[in-house]
Amino acid sequence: MTTKEQFEIFADHKREIEKQIDSIRRARKNGCMTAAEGMERIMRLDGESMVISRRMDEIKDAAPVIGEKKFATSIGYSDCHPFEITRIVSQQTLEIKAMDSELDPSWKPEFHAGGFAAHCSNQSDQRWTYSSREDAEPVRIRLRKNGRWYDKHGQRYSLGFAPFRFYDYNF
Repeated sequence: MTTKEQFEIFADHKREIEKQIDSIRRARKNGCMTAAEGMERIMRLDGESMVISRRMDEIKDAAPVIGEKKFATSIGYSDCHPFEITRIVSQQTLEIKAMDSELDPSWKPEFHAGGFAAHCSNQSDQRWTYSSREDAEPVRIRLRKNGRWYDKHGQRYSLGFAPFRFYDYNF
């Protein structure tokens, strides 16, 4: 079983626990169970959820994951740009190249009055198409002691299973 598959199993289990907690809260609200009984069940499920969250964090931070993750994302203040991992130099150093990203023409931003000039209400639904850039200069990123990836200029990156691009229309 790959690390990605393990992570997805834990994520599914955590979502199921969250549904159970919501169900218990509804039952308490409707008077179907006592507050003490509900709190006891919620505390047990919260404990399970915390264990799963810690396990998911361990999986995300595990060194072998680097080989499974093929993409990196440059994290700006609110914008994100896709990169592809071209070479694993070591467990602490990767070589990446910028990717081209083009906004999917089927997605249109919806602007409403507000903010500085307007507010984009559907920006979280953005869709992009990605392609490799052969002419892109390779960039080296390194894993720091804090567990995050940075280039030599201090730009932060995160690793992922798919390319990711986000443009903040509200900034």
